[in-house]
Amino acid sequence: MISIQGKNIHPGEAHGVMVNALKIAADIVAALPGDMAPETTRLRAPFLHPYAMEGDVGRPW
Repeated sequence: MISIQGKNIHPGEAHGVMVNALKIAADIVAALPGDMAPETTRLRAPFLHPYAMEGDVGRPW
């Protein structure tokens, strides 16, 4: 489990301040090796399987 703490602020005042936890989480998932996803592995080959994500700008739950 990974927990990410962002910083939520009104979008009109976000420049240089907001840290979007969901975007950080999405970047982490996107950085996982594509050839280790369950849909690309066979039999008992090791795989990485992100299967749930919850949250908001301030933090994934």
